[in-house]
Amino acid sequence: MDDTPPYIFEELADTDKSLVIQNFGSESLCNDLVRLVDRASKRHITTLNRSYKQHHHLVYNMKVREDDVWVVTYPKCGTTWTQEMTWNIMNGVKIDKISEKLFDRSPFIDLPMIENQTLEEAQEFFSKIEAMPSPRTIKSHYPFELLPPYLLDTCKVIFVCRNVKDACVSYFHHNRLFKSFCFDSRFEIFSQELYRKSNVLQGGYFEMLESGWKRKNHPNLLFFWYEEMKKDQRHWMIRIMKHIGYDLEKEKINELCGALKFDNYQKTCSMNQDIMGDRFNADRGKFIRKGIIGDWVNHFNKDIADDWDLWIKENFLTIGIDDLRVKDFFQLNCFPC
Repeated sequence: MDDTPPYIFEELADTDKSLVIQNFGSESLCNDLVRLVDRASKRHITTLNRSYKQHHHLVYNMKVREDDVWVVTYPKCGTTWTQEMTWNIMNGVKIDKISEKLFDRSPFIDLPMIENQTLEEAQEFFSKIEAMPSPRTIKSHYPFELLPPYLLDTCKVIFVCRNVKDACVSYFHHNRLFKSFCFDSRFEIFSQELYRKSNVLQGGYFEMLESGWKRKNHPNLLFFWYEEMKKDQRHWMIRIMKHIGYDLEKEKINELCGALKFDNYQKTCSMNQDIMGDRFNADRGKFIRKGIIGDWVNHFNKDIADDWDLWIKENFLTIGIDDLRVKDFFQLNCFPC
């Protein structure tokens, strides 16, 4: 078996490096980024902290278990909501645990990269995951190209995506929220120069969408959209339950549906609690913020919205997305007059 990863690392262009430093500052945890590109085609895959170069093999070579369930998404696409839902399904619905640290219950394997951990720290982190009892609910924003190569053939995976304009708005507020990111810039700069050009941590929305889209018919992958789950939470809760091979009684499903309604979950989610310590800027909202569809209209102007619609259509052609239902999620040509 060839265990050579299908990617290599490349430096950002000098202009991109300067842009990142200018908008994130010298003390930011995410101001020293590198590109990961496909080894054969040299196409961009994602953009990550340089620290990932030290421990990327720990991700690619992770031991995957048959009873694992992985939640894989681009940032701010309903990940935490889906992760909490999945963990509760797998653990018999324990509503009282929702206010306890989610990452202790369900590890987020990107954390060593995000926190710029040393190799030794990353090794300890992944050793703890290896020592966790089964079944494990594991979260990642990494595309499949970075994950263990036999992940999909071994266990169940849930992939969630979302309208790129709403995801961008949510990620803008996410970057402003974390003190360690030291980010304080205008939305126009974030959307046009950072997010769209993959000059942001885990940049590459359409690369991530393509990574999931081309695997969407694999029997172990459940691919769906945030917009679908917002419309019918119960339906997708049951779909997740069946996909991962669990069976909850109707009363438990009702209990979990109630607990994960947005207004309820926003109040109880561990990511919005004081247990997160002093990580957030107090005047910049919450981690679980609005959860609505279409908030992008409050941030984009018409020129940017029209430009993004063209960009979206170009990427649909590249990826091969011609499903009208999916295109509707992106609210093309919908900027209010």
